[in-house]
Amino acid sequence: MDHRGAAAIRALAALALVVAFTGTGAARAVTGSPTRGASPPAATGGAVPRLDTSTCPFLLPPDQVLGQTADCGFLVVPERHADPTGPTVRLAVIRYRNRLHRPDPDPIVYLNGGPGPVASNFGISYIATHDVLLFDQRGVSPSTPSLDCPEVKSQMARDATQILTPEVEERHEVTAAVQCRDRLVAAGVDLAAFTDAESAADVSDLRAVFGYRQVDLLGVSYGTRLALEVMRDYPQIVHRVVLDSVLPPQAPVLADAAVNFDRALRQDFADCVASRACTVSVATLETDFAQAVNRLNAQPARVTTLSRVTRQTATLVITGDRLVTLLQDWLYTSQPTSLVPALLTQLARGDTTLLVPLVQRTFFAQPRFTASLGAALAVYCGELVAAPQAPAATATPAPPPPIRGSQVGIGLLPASVCAQWPVAADRRTRQPVRSAAPTLLLAGDNDPITPPAFARLAAQTLSQSRVIAVPGFAHAVTSTPCGATLANQFFTQPATNPATGCLATLRVSYVPAT
Repeated sequence: MDHRGAAAIRALAALALVVAFTGTGAARAVTGSPTRGASPPAATGGAVPRLDTSTCPFLLPPDQVLGQTADCGFLVVPERHADPTGPTVRLAVIRYRNRLHRPDPDPIVYLNGGPGPVASNFGISYIATHDVLLFDQRGVSPSTPSLDCPEVKSQMARDATQILTPEVEERHEVTAAVQCRDRLVAAGVDLAAFTDAESAADVSDLRAVFGYRQVDLLGVSYGTRLALEVMRDYPQIVHRVVLDSVLPPQAPVLADAAVNFDRALRQDFADCVASRACTVSVATLETDFAQAVNRLNAQPARVTTLSRVTRQTATLVITGDRLVTLLQDWLYTSQPTSLVPALLTQLARGDTTLLVPLVQRTFFAQPRFTASLGAALAVYCGELVAAPQAPAATATPAPPPPIRGSQVGIGLLPASVCAQWPVAADRRTRQPVRSAAPTLLLAGDNDPITPPAFARLAAQTLSQSRVIAVPGFAHAVTSTPCGATLANQFFTQPATNPATGCLATLRVSYVPAT
């Protein structure tokens, strides 16, 4: 699950395996054997689920041919599956067809992180052995209705150019979120229908309309939470599962957000020192961190960049409090992570040489500005906040003051929004998922929000599971060629341990901090 400003899909989008699909086009039904997926049904009548192939919401890669190697359109499903004759939602979907004469009969269904970012930004290397099904989850544009909140994004963009306390920023975001809520409700959207349980039913319907008996699941970050829900509610359709950066329902992800961030930051410092790129001690880097936050709170840095919200140049004000939330975001991926120790050492001295280009590249690329915020709120509030969590008994000591006093967390918006957002709390979502499906769980040792402890916690009730913790890596292991290879090996030979020799290539190469 992504925190305020991070998502696994951004890590996916940054790597060579990722192909971006946008645009429109016409789609045609294709033929296929019943065992590997039947022709998509025509969009006739009002029966659901059905696949509307009249338009395609994606622009295909050059080597894909619509109607021959790929099918796309909109999956039409009930807004609430308990009411199949009621209102419907439309989910943007695409199927990439494997070109082997005898491919694996079970498609890989990719379940995206967030929730909120689009899932169609995903590498298709897996079609070497499988059909691949992608869909943008309910509430995520181009699926309709879209639960995006431009009111909030505009408010956040304005606030970022001012010196404000975290408390004032939070009040502004709550007010803007209420405006978004009122607009969506006035448009007839049932906000309480956008839950994990409904999305799990969407996965089952996606399988059905393409004619598959079972599916393999690949979930990343929040997508692991959804995969586990599918395993709980529809065990008969699940064959094999890869869970990457695991978010089990029983994990205290909200309660332990600050301590997990602190653990990842300390691990980042230790790795830099061990690599000898940092010639100072971990204790010195921790002191630099505190000094950097205090210095920026006293004298904020100003960074001019292009706002993707207003499409105009904006001068951002980077306070110490904002630096902390940005750090949590940066620890997700290798390139920013490699800069963090040197960055903090510089900032402690008042030097912004590394800060300026890093903020320019990443500030408006955060999911807070790119994801569907209403879709995120529906899950955070209904599944995490309304079903309270207790801190883990083995939680690390309280984090230092810079982290304790910040707004680090896992949401794209503050949890206080949830008091104003309609939710459908399901207490069952706090219960462990039990399954006998072969499952590979991947976790980065340096992950700031879904640590290896979460993967091991989930594995306790998955009887045929294996956990691989990746030293020196953070979030979204399968976004790398090595991680994708591990997943492919598992999907094709689940009884054989994946070859992990490539994991050494994932360690961060640090910028020297002296």
